[in-house]
Amino acid sequence: MAVYDGFFDAALDEATGKYDREYGAEHFTGYFAQLAGSGVCVYQNPDSMKVRMEGGSAVVSPGYLFIQGYWLRNTEDYTVEIPSSGMFAVAAHLNLGRRMIEISPQSVAQAYPDSLVLALVSAEAGTAEDTRYNTDLCGVVDAAGSLAGKVEYALHYIDTEIEGRLEAAQQAIDEKAAQIGRKIAEVQAVAARIIPPPVGSIQFSASQDVGPEWLHCDGRFVSESEYPALVAALGKLSPGVEDFRELLHAEDAEFMSNIVVSDGTAWVYLLNRQKLVGIQAGSAQTVTYNVSVSGAGSLRKLANVPAVLSICGGSLYLAQWGGTAANALLLECAQWDGKTSSITVQALDVPAKISAVPGVRMLDRFVPKVVDIYGTKYLAFGLTAAAVSSSNTEYASRIHYLSWTAGSFAAAAAGSFNANQYRRQNGGSMTETGYFKSIMPAETLYAFNPKNGNDLLFSRGSYDSYVHPTTVNGESCNAAAEIDTAIRSFHQNIYGDYEQISTDSQETQGFQTEAELYASAAYKKFRAADDVAKNVLPVGAGGEVLLRAEITGGKMQYDIAKYSPRTALSIHTAEVRLPARAKLFPDSVAYAELKGLWFVFVGTGLLFTRTLSSGAWGYLDTTDVLGTVALSGSLEYEPDTNSLYLAGVDTLGVPRAARLKLPEPYSYANDGAFLPALASDGVPAYIKAYEPEGGGG
Repeated sequence: MAVYDGFFDAALDEATGKYDREYGAEHFTGYFAQLAGSGVCVYQNPDSMKVRMEGGSAVVSPGYLFIQGYWLRNTEDYTVEIPSSGMFAVAAHLNLGRRMIEISPQSVAQAYPDSLVLALVSAEAGTAEDTRYNTDLCGVVDAAGSLAGKVEYALHYIDTEIEGRLEAAQQAIDEKAAQIGRKIAEVQAVAARIIPPPVGSIQFSASQDVGPEWLHCDGRFVSESEYPALVAALGKLSPGVEDFRELLHAEDAEFMSNIVVSDGTAWVYLLNRQKLVGIQAGSAQTVTYNVSVSGAGSLRKLANVPAVLSICGGSLYLAQWGGTAANALLLECAQWDGKTSSITVQALDVPAKISAVPGVRMLDRFVPKVVDIYGTKYLAFGLTAAAVSSSNTEYASRIHYLSWTAGSFAAAAAGSFNANQYRRQNGGSMTETGYFKSIMPAETLYAFNPKNGNDLLFSRGSYDSYVHPTTVNGESCNAAAEIDTAIRSFHQNIYGDYEQISTDSQETQGFQTEAELYASAAYKKFRAADDVAKNVLPVGAGGEVLLRAEITGGKMQYDIAKYSPRTALSIHTAEVRLPARAKLFPDSVAYAELKGLWFVFVGTGLLFTRTLSSGAWGYLDTTDVLGTVALSGSLEYEPDTNSLYLAGVDTLGVPRAARLKLPEPYSYANDGAFLPALASDGVPAYIKAYEPEGGGG
């Protein structure tokens, strides 16, 4: 019989006891094979049987598939274990011998008989390549009777026809652009020979042989004395009325605090008048607020003991430190919003808290700034050195601080943390005399500082030595010297906690006494870093820390270390000749993060640089607006308006304050300018700095 049909109900032949029509599995699978074909059914389920990798195993999503009319239904995620190395095919295999469709890993092959490859996976790489739409390996069914050939054809057309046409079009555009570029270059070359490009022109060149008159556009500072035409072309910015504005010029001589910027208002405290002055520098005018302060009469008017203003976490503090606990003064306004005409401050019993710490010292090296960290106030006040181990006569230097909640100082806790540790050990099995010393530079300034994210940032230097007798058991012995420093911070460890930064390490032989060791070159080199006067609070930003600074020989010398990445402490000099009256203050340093610039206020002007380690500094004279600041100098940066706030008492004893709004294109420089930092697709840019002799360009 050549023609078949079905399926119809069978009729029983009562004479023979058989049905006139009988259907087996081969009839049904043949029927479905013609109807659905073989493939994954994605009708209303685009993720049907899709494979993903999880924890080294392949996971098959729920779905339907057909193989030669036989079907498999997966109702939930199905996990297939995959060998740990190599590439494998996750395949659905029709096993007629077992009368089932199996999902299992198969070795990658050229062909997969009676199988649908759902994905190519690698447990080692954690990858799964979806092959359901590849008709050579699997194929999909998007509806009854619709096979994967439709999808495959569409994808093939997109991948080959349309993408190929787009590539050809882009290639034609690129060729035209190259032709135009060559023509422009030819015209420019001819024009350059006739009329050389002016100073300030920029060119991009992969070659470094561009001529000495072309400077690499790398953002560095260039001086006006060396490149006057270039600085003029860049538009050297000198402070104008809108750029540098005087905020405060008191009528009479008196003492003042540092300047603090809070919610867009700059505040200072005038001790003689017992008044807070707030200044808002708007675009059109300057608004001044005067707040009378009751309870602050105990602040002393001393040139060498400045009053310190802190505004943090909705509270205001005025503090003044002296050399002893009895002279420590801290005044609190627990609730401060800057909107009242008068406030009352309460004297907190700081002397009692400090006196409760035995052996506390060096209060004069602590700047009494108060910060707020998650609702708790912190104030550092002194150092102690106490024995921590009787066996080795071991001592630890600790920095002490107070912590409290505003309005509840009576419950303030006195805390401390290990700033340094040293040990002196005598004796041993070899009758040796050994010393281990770790020395923290004594003239560092300390404070919890808002400029450091409210952390207390400090440095530590250590010198470790072991001194032995000339001979032990008839053999010569060596003395070892190792020198290092560390950058540390507390309470949030923003700059790292107890991280060592080695600065020098060497072995020195032949020391017979401790005195010889201390007279060695290694020890003198170690102490050289501590010879710099400690006039400024350490500030860390932009991966660098400015630790200490002094003005010597008309120039600023300073210590720096890098914390990202960590490098050794080093001593640098800002090669800018400063006026004779230039001086440093504890709050002299600020970092303008929006400009990527360091600023140091020296009373007569601002030193500025992009990186502390470069040594390339500019200088902006501020005496035309502020005069010469001799006392209580301070510098704050306010990022919301990209402004610097400067304050201090001038040589006539008059409080002064000003705001310097940083420009957008370049940074202020009255003796130079910053080059632009430019490159195009990795090709560096160069700017013409001067006209070479004889013309040309």
